[in-house]
Amino acid sequence: MGFDPAPLAGLAATLGAAFAPHERRPFRAHMTIARLRRPESVGDVLDGLRAALPAGDVHFDELVLYRSRLSRAGAQHEPLWRAPLA
Repeated sequence: MGFDPAPLAGLAATLGAAFAPHERRPFRAHMTIARLRRPESVGDVLDGLRAALPAGDVHFDELVLYRSRLSRAGAQHEPLWRAPLA
């Protein structure tokens, strides 16, 4: 059983068109895999992700590790590390 992204793509297109005049950047699909208190545990999370995802069902272009800083004004996300995925 594979993941069908079509319904999400349609929703993203509809919302993107509605919010485009108000957005600073175009929509980019993303997924939060984990929120870590200890950055050194990222290796364990990646190992678990590799084991959980069946090969070929999902395509990822890039893996980005962000630091999130939460405040009353909203979250600020700082990219710490990037790895293109072939």
